[in-house]
Amino acid sequence: MSSVKISRKDAGVSLKDSPVLVATDVVADAYVIADKLNEEFGSVFTSTDQEQAVADFEKHRPSVLVLAFDSLEKSERYYLGLYRLSTLASTLQHRTVVLCNRDEMRRAYEFCKRGYFDDYVVYWPLNFDAQRLPMTVLRALRERYDAGKDAAMVSRFSTQGRLLSGLEGAIDRQTEWGRQRLKIAGRSLRRMEAETRKIFGETFEGAAHGMPKGSFGHWGCREIVRLVHSSAAALQSLQQWVDDFKNNLEPQLTPLRTLCTLAESVPPLLLVVDDDNFQRELLKGILEDTGFDLVFASSGNEALAVLGKYHPALILMDIHLPDIDGVEVTRRIKSIDAFADVRILMVTSQRDKDTVLESLKAGATDFIVKPLNREALLAKIDKSLGSTAVTLEPK
Repeated sequence: MSSVKISRKDAGVSLKDSPVLVATDVVADAYVIADKLNEEFGSVFTSTDQEQAVADFEKHRPSVLVLAFDSLEKSERYYLGLYRLSTLASTLQHRTVVLCNRDEMRRAYEFCKRGYFDDYVVYWPLNFDAQRLPMTVLRALRERYDAGKDAAMVSRFSTQGRLLSGLEGAIDRQTEWGRQRLKIAGRSLRRMEAETRKIFGETFEGAAHGMPKGSFGHWGCREIVRLVHSSAAALQSLQQWVDDFKNNLEPQLTPLRTLCTLAESVPPLLLVVDDDNFQRELLKGILEDTGFDLVFASSGNEALAVLGKYHPALILMDIHLPDIDGVEVTRRIKSIDAFADVRILMVTSQRDKDTVLESLKAGATDFIVKPLNREALLAKIDKSLGSTAVTLEPK
């Protein structure tokens, strides 16, 4: 058995009908836990076949994922597996509740404190508080649908707002580019007219003033005159369109400016990925007074899991990680459409050309070499975030 739906009678349309997925490798536990949740919720599913874990998750798209494994290690392995194998896990907004025993309560707390899971319930060996689990799931659902508490939505709004902040400038540059090209076209047209006058002399003037058809060169001159006059009129009309373009966009630009101002009020979110605690503390010390919100991950898999809850504007990615190297993590992040706008700054102790080229090919914006220098790091971050401005430069 892979995925089973436990139905509830008379299910109303509310948060309680949002999909809840119970994942475990013990079928009996799946039924007991799902049956308990079914008393409160109308769309409870179970997933017990590890080979179908990704398929079950993507099929049911849970608002809350309950990790009901008998150890935190299994829960962590399952959850990281989702992020390795499913692009949907990184983009679908959901909450995670992990069940644990008393001996693992402290570790479960640390996982939740770091944002790896959202909440935990001490469930084994005996569940003395029978309503604790459904209450935790209900609270998770409320948080899931509370846009004001949704960190991913806020951080994504901030990132997208900054992307739009350069749009007006890009429109101005594009308009000026068009204006300059029209001037060049106008000069070329006038030069063509002047050269034609030199070649045909009086014949050209006669064609311009209705020379009789039998005159020498009349037909050719007449066509040239017609083309020159029609081209000049077209250029003049196009010039007027370019001049009016910005004014015509003003009703749309006004709310855009307001949106960008709101986005600027939200601090950019930076994700720091490094397995070295000293380096994380060093980066925290460098960045804590710069106005950025910081999130930390100590492995590649943990970084991928963090993206399920946050949408950073920039990622500081160490290359040497204990599970997946930073280049591969970068490649996986960039393969997800929802994170195509995220800038990734590689942090490495290697200066060789191959490492740099591989990082850039994977999708990194830039790189910086350890040991870190505060001024150099902040300059790199400013450059990376500055590169999010919209560009519409003509090719």
